Amino acid sequence: MLARDQCVMMHTHLADNDGNIAYSHDSFERSPGNYAVDVGWVGDDVRHAHCVKLDAREIALLAERGANVAHCQCSNIRLGRGIAPVGNLVRAGDTVVLDADGSAINDSGHFINEARQAVLLQRFAWSIWPTRAWVPMTNWPPLVFSLVVAMEVLTPNS
Repeated sequence: MLARDQCVMMHTHLADNDGNIAYSHDSFERSPGNYAVDVGWVGDDVRHAHCVKLDAREIALLAERGANVAHCQCSNIRLGRGIAPVGNLVRAGDTVVLDADGSAINDSGHFINEARQAVLLQRFAWSIWPTRAWVPMTNWPPLVFSLVVAMEVLTPNS
């Protein structure tokens, strides 16, 4: 891969909406996370934005290969795409960074606001997901996901 040969970081959106999931299954007969792994589009030199629709197996596969995930919660809220399972990504070993998804979708690019929004969104997710069949935030209580934790977890590589 040319970018990898030249030590250039790569970036793509991954598993960010239902249409993306359907397209991947229809076109490649696999989920977006599995496809990314199969074609070598995973590693510490690749950043995957959003990742709101990854399943537990995909999260583990990406973590095994040193994945970086850009958490773009304000963009996901605005577009109605979903809530990234940040707790599961972090626990699995994925590097999660805070991102604003660009000025076209983010009102201010203010990272303290992004961190605050990440905290609020994960707390909200915790309040609704335990009642559903898929519980992505297991063992990630909202009081643990404080603003300080958000800044520590989400910003070292941003």
